[in-house]
Amino acid sequence: MASTEPVLEVRDLVKHFAVRRSGWFGARAIVHAVDGVSFVLRRAETLAIVGESGSGKSTVGRMIVGLTPPTAGSVHLMGQRIDQLGRRKMRPLRRHLQLIFQDPYASLNPRMTAGRIVGEPLGNFVTESAAERRDRTAALLSRVGLGAQYLDRHPHQFSGGQRQRLGIARAIATRPTVVVCDEPVSALDVSVQAQVINLLVDLQAEFGMSYLFIAHDLGVVEHVSDRTAVMYLGRLVEIAQTRALFRAPQHPYTQALMASVPLPDPTKPRLTLAVEGEVPSAIAPPPGCRFHTRCPHAKPVCRTEVPPLRVIAPGHEAACHLLSG
Repeated sequence: MASTEPVLEVRDLVKHFAVRRSGWFGARAIVHAVDGVSFVLRRAETLAIVGESGSGKSTVGRMIVGLTPPTAGSVHLMGQRIDQLGRRKMRPLRRHLQLIFQDPYASLNPRMTAGRIVGEPLGNFVTESAAERRDRTAALLSRVGLGAQYLDRHPHQFSGGQRQRLGIARAIATRPTVVVCDEPVSALDVSVQAQVINLLVDLQAEFGMSYLFIAHDLGVVEHVSDRTAVMYLGRLVEIAQTRALFRAPQHPYTQALMASVPLPDPTKPRLTLAVEGEVPSAIAPPPGCRFHTRCPHAKPVCRTEVPPLRVIAPGHEAACHLLSG
């Protein structure tokens, strides 16, 4: 069960990418991928980040683990700021912060065996003999549903679900405090998704890890997460306990997301919200509330002023002028 102790804190995180509009000599433009995202992840908690493709979810995850440097803002792991640390100072903290990649095919070195892939983190952070490391690696493979007979196999000899289990074994090898799960089941068949999700839930209960779970499948999010944060065009628009969010979403964008989920019972009443138009370009995001160009309830103030995240109920925050009173 999640505690109130924060293990990861993100403060006003920003990421802008410089791109050229067209051709080698085209004018430079700025992609506002993430603009001022802040949240706290507690010990043994699963915090999900959801939103449409291009909302900035994966960029947030990549900045947290250090694969993408932030333009502004800060990332704090167990009370220590890590986004400005160099490679040498960051190395001891790497074992506490791991990543499960979205693509189980591209994230594994095809030239390495399963034993080497999972054993590499142990070699970096644990002092033990080669035999001891092999035994520990075999135990890790068994824990994720693979056996010692897979130690000498290469990634191309595994199925997609087995590869993702291999990636999970690599991520938990050092007993991390925080695991960033970047859409860990989106590339898998539906039948395999359930198995991997249940494995992640069991591992969290066993080792007390905290998950930052990045996803677009709301059904998966509802099943695994304690809290859910909703992103739209680089900004957080709502964050709350998952049950409260799914029961009574407050932001118009969150309501539209919930309304888009197909229900198995066609006779069951559901929330409907008419949202028209395409997601605006992150190169030229709309002023004010970024959702106002598609929101059926937009007011004049929505077009000029950025709504801050406000507490609208205990543990429930939303960024919407319609909820400000």
